[in-house]
Amino acid sequence: MNAMTTGNREDSLLTQQVVIAWAAGVVAGAASLVIPSAFHMFSETWHLREVVGAGLMVAMGIPFLSMIAMVLTAVPSFLLYALARTFRICRLPFYAVGGAAMGVGMVPLWYRWDADEMRTWLELLVDPGLRFAISGLFGGLVFWRLRGRHDG
Repeated sequence: MNAMTTGNREDSLLTQQVVIAWAAGVVAGAASLVIPSAFHMFSETWHLREVVGAGLMVAMGIPFLSMIAMVLTAVPSFLLYALARTFRICRLPFYAVGGAAMGVGMVPLWYRWDADEMRTWLELLVDPGLRFAISGLFGGLVFWRLRGRHDG
């Protein structure tokens, strides 16, 4: 086997690992948004109907939100990874802060408000922005655990 073939296989394996780690990070971030919301919505009485509703919300919400998040975060995630790989950054805070920043960056894409509504940018950053930042932080932590820590 020549060096060219070996190099192509290593690059292909690296690409697969990066894509899998990114997808796992997106799913973890989606789960961190959906699961608390589901249990908050149905935590009043905890009758069987509420438990089934929370379960359905989780079972359908995580894949749905994950697909949307994959479309929205693909390019920023791979640019962040390319930056980390170029400068040999393999530290956890880099990926955690990068994920959180990406999460906050998604808020304007998810939330719109009317001129009649009195929501300001600050209100958007505090309420959903914090939840999206935590979601992105989880995604960054999962990516770091699966792939990012190996690239330093």
